[in-house]
Amino acid sequence: MNKILTIALALALASTSAIAQAKSAADRITGGPVIESVSDHSAVVAWSTNAKSSSILDYGTDRNNLSQKAEAPWGGKPHRVFLKNLQPNTTYYFRVHSGEAQGTGTSVDSPIYELKTVPKGAAPNRQNVNVGVPTGK
Repeated sequence: MNKILTIALALALASTSAIAQAKSAADRITGGPVIESVSDHSAVVAWSTNAKSSSILDYGTDRNNLSQKAEAPWGGKPHRVFLKNLQPNTTYYFRVHSGEAQGTGTSVDSPIYELKTVPKGAAPNRQNVNVGVPTGK
């Protein structure tokens, strides 16, 4: 009986260790999101992750309904998504998503952030506003 208990305990500890290692290797945002530019009808948002993964940005004018989606091809660690057909002088809310991370299959979502398009005909704003994780952390 003691031997069975010892084996069960060893198996439990091994699986706990494997789960902890998988979580530490999980996809995570390491920089950004950064709003690279905003015009009256478009925007560019970039971020980075610790593993190659998908680049998806959910957005909308209602922070509780991010029903629109923009994507870039899978496989980046730096991620850059282009938003098109935006309305001038409008606040948009967005959340970045990186999924199916290489080596772990995990995903990560950012909190919800906002950006505002410039008025119609105004010069684009290219200030590179970092709204998320400081680069290098």
